[in-house]
Amino acid sequence: YIPRGSVEAELTFFSSPEDGSAPFHYVEDPPEGQPKHNYGIVQHKVQVDDIRGDENEYNLDKDAFDTVRNVASTTTYLTFNSDEEVQKLYYPEVEQLLLEKVSGAHRVILFDHTIRRQDPEAKRQPVMRAHSDQTDRAAETRVRLHVPNQKDAEELLKGRYRIINVWRPLNGAVQSFPLAIASAVSVQDSDLMPVEHRYPNRNGEIIGVKYNPNLRWKYWSGMSNDERLLLKCSDTKNGVGQRVPHTAFVDPRTPEGAKPRESIEVRALVFGQHFVQIRFFAAAASENMPRITDAIKKDHRELEAYYNTIVKSGDPDQQTRFQNQFTWELARHSISEELVVYPAFERYLKGGSAIAEKDRHEHQIVKEKLKTFQNMKCTDPNFIPRLKSLMDDLSKHILEEERDDLPRLDNALTSRESESLSNQFERTKMFVPTRSHPMAPDKPPFETAVGLMAAPIDRLADIFRKFPEEL
Repeated sequence: YIPRGSVEAELTFFSSPEDGSAPFHYVEDPPEGQPKHNYGIVQHKVQVDDIRGDENEYNLDKDAFDTVRNVASTTTYLTFNSDEEVQKLYYPEVEQLLLEKVSGAHRVILFDHTIRRQDPEAKRQPVMRAHSDQTDRAAETRVRLHVPNQKDAEELLKGRYRIINVWRPLNGAVQSFPLAIASAVSVQDSDLMPVEHRYPNRNGEIIGVKYNPNLRWKYWSGMSNDERLLLKCSDTKNGVGQRVPHTAFVDPRTPEGAKPRESIEVRALVFGQHFVQIRFFAAAASENMPRITDAIKKDHRELEAYYNTIVKSGDPDQQTRFQNQFTWELARHSISEELVVYPAFERYLKGGSAIAEKDRHEHQIVKEKLKTFQNMKCTDPNFIPRLKSLMDDLSKHILEEERDDLPRLDNALTSRESESLSNQFERTKMFVPTRSHPMAPDKPPFETAVGLMAAPIDRLADIFRKFPEEL
């Protein structure tokens, strides 16, 4: 039996310290003479509504949570007995899920996970207090802590970044201790209370949630192993739901002998792309260049993120902006590969000429479809079908290139040769056309000459096109 439907249940909330001091909580044993925490705990009965069947009514920007169903996974129950296996097998699935399902996601960094088991012997139990995991200050600290290069971190802090938890059960449909979530549309700043978490070697911050009868509490009844709940804990974009309060709760309808809840939440930094509105030239190449395969894969992930944003968006203005961004990136990427990477296939790989010809042929198909798509209005009923057709061909090309061609090239190059090629690739993108011209030659030197003539016209027109603002 799985309890479903609305229910009245008792939830636990924070209350401010009586002496007006800043709230704190010692994660481990407090110093002698200090209390474990200085805030109050109160319980209130609230109505918790079941969103099962109404999942499409909720989203991350409005409610600060979202649902994903029918998620395929290669993991098994035993996977989650080992942190190493979780990171090896489950983390890549979570990263891909966030890139596909979160609008505007450009880069994802998974920074930790927690497995909770409703077992007296378990290290981590379900949390029975309404809270959110990160304050804005803590989120900024997380960026600086988990982005390896500090220059990159400072750049990423200029754009949109979010912390999103991905929550799922581990042992089948949830029968006990389900997770309650409060839609962000019902949350006021006055409902939230920063709480300093004091560790032996550092301090962090979470947000305690105070009782407010206006909070709209929800739960997703009987969550199964192939379902994911996305919980936003922080967001730098204004005008959207910033965070979702959440807590485990005891459903009074839980049957006797119900299966104990087991779950995992993976915490992720989700970055948007940092854009400039006028794109006359792309940014100069970095002094510390990655290997050529990394540079190409980075472009691939960006294109996939732009595609997902267009397909999932219901906003014509946003679709138009990302249509132009997708076109701008794909046109530059394709021509730069043909000018820099494919000649490297021919030079360094046995049978490289055949590989380059195959890839040029695949590019030609994509460029012809891009030529049509780049000039379409997003209100055209064929807009999304044309994009999906283009992306089907592009995805096949990306898969084969990353699986077969790029590993061979990577093995054939020294680190210095690879970084030099990456430098050439990035610099070439600064000067090539930003729109598709499928009738142009696809080999140097003729492609170079035609590109130099077409690029200024494309880039001048780009000034008058709409592009995404900072995300």
